Amino acid sequence: MNEVERFYENPNVAHYDLTPHPAGGTHLRVAFENGWGVSVIRHQYSYGGREGLFEIGILNEDGHIEYDNPVNGDGVIGWLTAQDVVAYMNVIASLSKREKAVEQSSEDV
Repeated sequence: MNEVERFYENPNVAHYDLTPHPAGGTHLRVAFENGWGVSVIRHQYSYGGREGLFEIGILNEDGHIEYDNPVNGDGVIGWLTAQDVVAYMNVIASLSKREKAVEQSSEDV
C-alpha cells in the first residue's frame, strides 16, 4: 500500500476522489460522515512538497477549504509526514457533525 492509498483506506473515510494535480503529483479529497473533509496534496509548490511531505486543507461540506475550523483555524497545514496526515484525518473525522449553514436573507427576518 502506498502512502496515498493509506489515506483513503482510513476507516473514517465516507467518500474519496483521487486525481492528478495540475502542478504535478496527486490530489486526494476525502469526506467524512460528519460533514468535514480533507484535501491532501503533494507537489513541487505545496508546503513541504519538495521535501516529500504533504499539505492538507480542511474542507467544509461543500468541498471548499474551511478557514474557520476547530482544528487549526487556518484551513491549510503543510510539511506533514504520512503519519501526520493520518493523525489529522482521525482528529477531523472525530469532530462534531458539521451542519450546513442556513443563510437567511433580510427578507426572512
